[in-house]
Amino acid sequence: FFFQAEDGIRDYKVTGVQTCALPIYSEGRIESSLVGALPHDLRVSEARRHLDLPALATDIDGQAKYLPLLPWPEVVQRVQPWLSSSEIELRRTAWMVLSRAAWWNPPDLDEFLAMMQARRHEADPVRSMFLSGLQSSSWRLQAEHLPVVADIARSALDATDLSQQSLTCLVWSFERLLTVDPDWALDQLAGLYRERGLVDAALTLTDDQAQIGRAHV
Repeated sequence: FFFQAEDGIRDYKVTGVQTCALPIYSEGRIESSLVGALPHDLRVSEARRHLDLPALATDIDGQAKYLPLLPWPEVVQRVQPWLSSSEIELRRTAWMVLSRAAWWNPPDLDEFLAMMQARRHEADPVRSMFLSGLQSSSWRLQAEHLPVVADIARSALDATDLSQQSLTCLVWSFERLLTVDPDWALDQLAGLYRERGLVDAALTLTDDQAQIGRAHV
């Protein structure tokens, strides 16, 4: 799909009418990144339109790109069959969608954490995905969320199949929570290092945090 564009061009080296390519496919699909940049109501309606396209009816990966753009209750409803599937890859995809949806729906963070806690004994290919969601959402967490986070982390650390990716997600989550409760976060980090050894994740600590951290190790 091509269109002629001249309005909005600000580069001094670009003059006249330009031919620009948009990633719009023959079946009416627009790249999910462009749909995500739309105003809320239009973003939701476009996401629903895409999910109704015949081309996406059996395309799980394609659906996963547009599902996070929907309102949280609708996302949870649509991924329930995947969450209940016996196929690990489908459950992993469901958590990927929920993790991205939680970024679009900050008020639903409590429900997202509760869902993670309820399924904290998942196998690590799935666990690593929801811990990635925990990491990306950790900047919004408050002190009241810490007991749930600790419970999720404890279950992960007790697992025999815990991966390096999951460990790294936990480390980064704890680091971001240093601003919420430094003692709690450093205690979690110290426990993780005692049980699992050093993790390949660079931390940025202030001098005060490092001094407190030495007391926890």
